[in-house]
Parts: sequence; C-alpha cells; structure tokens
Amino acid sequence: MQMRTVIPIFTSLIMLNGCGGESAKIQESVRYAQPLHSSLTQSQSGTQPQGEKWSVSGQVFDASGQPVAQAKIYVQLGEHNYYTHSQTDGRYTLYLPREYDYPDHIAGTVWMEGYQPEILLLSYQNQHLYIDQHSHLVQLKPLTEAHVVFQQGLHLIHLGDDSLMKNPETRIQTAPQGLVWSDGFQYTQALQKQYNQLCIQLYGKGIQSQYANQDKISISRKNDLRLSITQLLSDSPSSGAYSANEHCFPLRHFQVNDHIQVQIKSHTLDTDQDNFEMLNIVGVLRKI
Repeated sequence: MQMRTVIPIFTSLIMLNGCGGESAKIQESVRYAQPLHSSLTQSQSGTQPQGEKWSVSGQVFDASGQPVAQAKIYVQLGEHNYYTHSQTDGRYTLYLPREYDYPDHIAGTVWMEGYQPEILLLSYQNQHLYIDQHSHLVQLKPLTEAHVVFQQGLHLIHLGDDSLMKNPETRIQTAPQGLVWSDGFQYTQALQKQYNQLCIQLYGKGIQSQYANQDKISISRKNDLRLSITQLLSDSPSSGAYSANEHCFPLRHFQVNDHIQVQIKSHTLDTDQDNFEMLNIVGVLRKI
C-alpha cells in the first residue's frame, strides 16, 4: 500500500523585535526593541549578524513539557548560517540580519540529539519578520517513537537553479545545490523482520508536481533500477509557504541486505529546472 500525505501549515504570526521602537507582540504582551549592532562573531551563542538585527525568541520543551537545554536553533540565509542554543529553561534568542532581502516564507530547524528535528517557521511581511506561533513554543518528540534510518535535519536542500531568487513569493532561501538529493540504508535481516514500509517525511516549499513539473521521489535497490518505486512529490502551497509531506513505500519486493536508496529529483523541462526547497527529511520504517 502506498500513501501520500500533505499537511498544510497555517501560521499564526508573532511580530519580532527590530530597531526604532517598533512594537512586538509576544503572547498577548508587547515588547519594544532598541537598535542592535554587532560584528560577525562566533561564540557559544552561535554566529551573530553584522549591524542591526531581528531577534527571534522562543522556548523548547520535550514531550513531557520539560524544558530542553542546548537545543540548536538554526537558520540558513544564503551562504550564512545563524544559530544559537537554548538555555537551561529552554528559552533561546536567535539574531538574524535586518538588512537582508528576505523571501515571504523562511524556515529553520530546532535540533537536539535523541529527538526528531522540528521546523522553525518565519514570515516576512510589510518589512517585519514574524515567527509562527507553533515555532515560538517548540515541542521535540523522541526518536524512539519509530525506527529512523536516515535524517537530514539542519541544512536546507535547494534543488533546481536560481531562476526564482528575485521573486519574493517564490524566492528560495539558499543557492541551488543540484538536481538530485539521495540517501539510503541497508535493509538488514533484523529490520526486515520488524518493518515492511518506508515513509519519508519532509517539509517542502515551491513543490508543484501535479502540474507540468512532476518532481519525483523514488526508492530503489542501489545500482539496480529494475527494482524502483516512484511517486510524484506532494505539492506545497502556491503561496510559497512550507507544508509537511509524507510519502510511504512498501518494502515487500526488497531482500535482506539490499541497500535501499531514496532519491528526490527536480524535474527538467527543456533546459529549465524546477526549483524547490526541503528541510527535515527523515526516513522512518514502519510495520503495516
């Protein structure tokens, strides 16, 4: 049985702190920001932007509601990576540059060893940077809920070319990295006894596979394309927002110790490549 699920992400937005006395609504409270200036530095607080900054604040909890310390909060903008870590009470403040040509929708990652990575959603509207309500209070789930065979957590994956970089509604957050993303795992005897389905979970932006683009996700036996199962990638919202997607594949045709390879491809139409971004790609084995 093959399954494909799309979960749209509808955001409730919180305005973030900037400079010049602009107000910021944080959970029904109002905070005021002063101009912030710094040089590019590297410290326990992570990489800091130059000049005036936005401050992104939130708190990280585990599934039982306890604060998570030392979680990494990470955002990639172009060639620069900005990150910080949560404190003992789970609170964090991440600084991002004000003088940056932001797309309408931005994503980062909240990551901690032993937990599933969680997406950090931001929006840029009317010259203000906003954080999604869900991202303001992040709950991390333990990895023990399912068998994870691969995980691409921190870094954004941009497949395609740079043709969309100038349009705010479709602008991609990072430079293109190629046309194909792949990962995989060995289907051992122990895994075959317990699991017979592979599900790939990801957050996507700019995916429009149901039209002419037809971007694809597939699993195959490595170096043997005679055994290959392909699906169209689930569309993300046309607004340029991110959506949570899941693609599930049966494993009944694979043998013990097969190396199962997962590939996600940008569709090429004539000489034009489709552009989309992915984040938090996780491969999970299940029993059906």
